[in-house]
Amino acid sequence: MIQIKAKSNNITEIDILGDIGESFWGESITLETIKAQVDQLSGDIIVNVSSLGGNAFEGLAIHDLLKTYSKGTVTTNIIGATASAGTFIAVSGSHVKMASNALFLIHNSHTIAIGNSSELRKT
Repeated sequence: MIQIKAKSNNITEIDILGDIGESFWGESITLETIKAQVDQLSGDIIVNVSSLGGNAFEGLAIHDLLKTYSKGTVTTNIIGATASAGTFIAVSGSHVKMASNALFLIHNSHTIAIGNSSELRKT
């Protein structure tokens, strides 16, 4: 879920809650959906992130979009549990905040492979 709300005259708050990437079951959190909203903003942004991850490429793209935002300052708040692709977005702010009881999980990437033994070794 993405929720955008004006907090004051020059501050907008964005909630990024849930899986990163395309979704069959609900609202997708993708570069396209975030960019459509951010392009309309000016002033400072507060991004609240609570995501257990999803598509790493979408997470990196959203990170880059927020990192290069030039119309104000981006502050990110890590809320509850944020992991995997969600961590890319969580560290995109020039200020990053996290409660002492929040969870922040980074892990190595993983993949799925199919093929013969040579193809599996390459992967």
